Amino acid sequence: MPYVSQDRKWLKINRECANNVHPLSKFSTEVCQGIRAYFGEPKSMYKSKKYKLVQLWFDKEMYDDDDAGYFWGFYEIRYTNLPNKKVPPIAFSPIKINGGYVIVCERGAAACKSVLQQITELEESYNRPKEFLRLVHENIPGPKIITMVVGDEEDDTIEMWDWSITAEGFVSGDAETEVSLLNVLKEGFDTGAGVTIRQFLPIKKEMETPKGSMFLPIKNLYGYYLKGDTWHGLSSEQIAAAHLTDANTRKPLPKEDGVLYRDAPLLTTREKQEKENTSDDNT
Repeated sequence: MPYVSQDRKWLKINRECANNVHPLSKFSTEVCQGIRAYFGEPKSMYKSKKYKLVQLWFDKEMYDDDDAGYFWGFYEIRYTNLPNKKVPPIAFSPIKINGGYVIVCERGAAACKSVLQQITELEESYNRPKEFLRLVHENIPGPKIITMVVGDEEDDTIEMWDWSITAEGFVSGDAETEVSLLNVLKEGFDTGAGVTIRQFLPIKKEMETPKGSMFLPIKNLYGYYLKGDTWHGLSSEQIAAAHLTDANTRKPLPKEDGVLYRDAPLLTTREKQEKENTSDDNT
């Protein structure tokens, strides 16, 4: 395997040709959940559209050295702008980018089958978090902040994480930020966790802040509890009680100005909706 380096977040596989790439030609794309491929043109072939794979980055929260070695050994990642060019069997759907396609090919069908199965299982483990986020976007429109609250039974403390979501439903930040949200939500489903959703309304109110009086958006606050394979919405009374209590000390907190406590919308999955529709058709 080529030279491997790493930082706090990524395990990086670097090909020898990486040092000979024209810096203005480089681009990257996610070829699999938590795996980014970097391409570039040789300096002597700048603007030739003949991109070569120069690096593979693996998210260390999802993959270790063995995973990276397996992926490198069993898959070949290519760029082509010739859609009819003969290539080995394609393992994943081609990614259209830079006027061509990035494709992930099998080096050996038998060898890569187990790796593909592992990656498929990994991607499937994100189905529930992705479905939850989709339903939140559909039922609680507009910009919002999602906060995850997880209790630690060993030392009786609470951990909290925040993510900003745009009005279009995208996670603010880069690909790493979105992966971290999916990872924490997945852990929340596995162990049980609370989620609050702060929805920013297009109505502003004058409020006192540490920086003085300011006009700020009014917010709706919703709550859900995640556990196992599902989630449960909190009533306005339940989310108010939780929000007005310090998570660590359990002492009362003052009411936050401009926050309205709301009943959580019912988030019905496609599977459940299809079952209900079938049941209605049979009655």
